[in-house]
Amino acid sequence: MKKGPPNSTTPSSAEFACNPSYLSNAAAYLKLIQTLISLICFALVLYYFRIVNPTDKSYVGTILDQSAGFFLCVSFGFFLISALTLIGSLVHPYTAHTMPRTTFEMLLHFFACIMYFAGGIALIAITVKNNKQIKALINLNDPGLGGKIAAGVLGLLNSVLHGVSLHQSNQLRNQG
Repeated sequence: MKKGPPNSTTPSSAEFACNPSYLSNAAAYLKLIQTLISLICFALVLYYFRIVNPTDKSYVGTILDQSAGFFLCVSFGFFLISALTLIGSLVHPYTAHTMPRTTFEMLLHFFACIMYFAGGIALIAITVKNNKQIKALINLNDPGLGGKIAAGVLGLLNSVLHGVSLHQSNQLRNQG
């Protein structure tokens, strides 16, 4: 075993290590929460933008407007990247030590912050606008209105969380 970050050993390339101690810091919980919120956003958009046959309540398909399609791509993409970096940090102590200091991590949080903010605002604004049009036409609210707005609000929350992670990553990088 080679020597890695403080209080850990780095396995050779042929073996894996488990790094449960990674979950003992706030940054790990922040990444875990970001990953879970991304998954929830993805699921909410898929569920509340589905089309159901009114007679037998069977699933017909999914219709996404541009804001929902954008938000779906953002939530899935950042879920995947966050999950992979979380798994990498859990599997290898050296990854957990070096990843927060990399340019990749800073760019990840920077773009996630911007994309979630734009996607959340667009999803909420277009959903409210579409609901007003539906209500004007048939005098009914969109049955998925609450879920769609919840996805947008969770996207805005994830934007803030990625902003906090960006700040933490920048501080770690400046420490050396």
